[in-house]
Amino acid sequence: MQEDRYSLEANLYGRGRALDIYHLAINGRDEFSDFVCALRETPTESNRNFASHLGEILGMIASRGFLTPATYFKKLKGWTDLWEIRRRQGRQNHRFYGFTVADREFYIVKYMDKRTQKADREALRFVDRVRTEWTRQAARNREQ
Repeated sequence: MQEDRYSLEANLYGRGRALDIYHLAINGRDEFSDFVCALRETPTESNRNFASHLGEILGMIASRGFLTPATYFKKLKGWTDLWEIRRRQGRQNHRFYGFTVADREFYIVKYMDKRTQKADREALRFVDRVRTEWTRQAARNREQ
């Protein structure tokens, strides 16, 4: 029996008509929660506005799913079920990378402050490995 590469724990962010959104803690670290906590630790007006708008974007994704405008939620070309949530704040381009399962669930895995037009291939490979591991663990749990 193959041993798990990652310890994965899903935390529900919100349920929607189109998608349920989760954020994953990988080996005890949850980049989405870390980012949100960092916003709260520095309660500037800019951070409050950003957090509010991010909540609106996630609500839109939960409600509209794959029909959400690509300016906010975009499928990544060349990857199986990998998506990015996009949010610009001043000069910063915030990206949350994740994957879908059964066209009903979206799991946020990785946060990045993207500084170039190209996606970080290593970060995307990591998200894809987590997607593969999540799928494998879910299949194993169904068999038990």
